[in-house]
Amino acid sequence: MADTYAEFVQMMREQGAANNGPSIELAVMTGPKSCKIGTLRLSGEDLYIPDRLLSPVCTGVKVPALNKDASSYSSPLKAGDTVAVCRLSQTAYLILQRVVSGA
Repeated sequence: MADTYAEFVQMMREQGAANNGPSIELAVMTGPKSCKIGTLRLSGEDLYIPDRLLSPVCTGVKVPALNKDASSYSSPLKAGDTVAVCRLSQTAYLILQRVVSGA
């Protein structure tokens, strides 16, 4: 009976791993177009970055007074930013979003 139970648990683990989608991990930007996950460094063809994270993006529009732009903008990615990444293949990762700690 114990062998049957162990085989059943092993089968559940294997099926769970096979049907599980890619995991989301945190990475730290080392520059505007490079990051690292632990000791793994990613850049160039290894990394897909949404274009909205590469340049300033308007986050709030305010009516300008005296031709002065009073709108708010999020900055492009920079070294030290934390991002959520998803593994696409053995060598390619996609940056999903910049994230901040809730603490």
